[in-house]
Amino acid sequence: MEKYIKGFNDGYLLKEHKPELLENILNTTSSNDYIQGLKDGEREFKQQKVKSRTQELDDLKSSKSKKRDLDLER
Repeated sequence: MEKYIKGFNDGYLLKEHKPELLENILNTTSSNDYIQGLKDGEREFKQQKVKSRTQELDDLKSSKSKKRDLDLER
């Protein structure tokens, strides 16, 4: 379990800072808890990035809507 957690954390950080290196590592044919953790950490990073972008879009829509409402009141 410790190897999986280390792999997960490393996968998340590598996807964020060194995605090419992570891809090279994941192209290996070996499979163990650490590699599975790397894969899951990469997936988690992607999911968090999508959530973050979705939140940014929602915030932009909300601020544009508020600005439009203020312009209409004038």
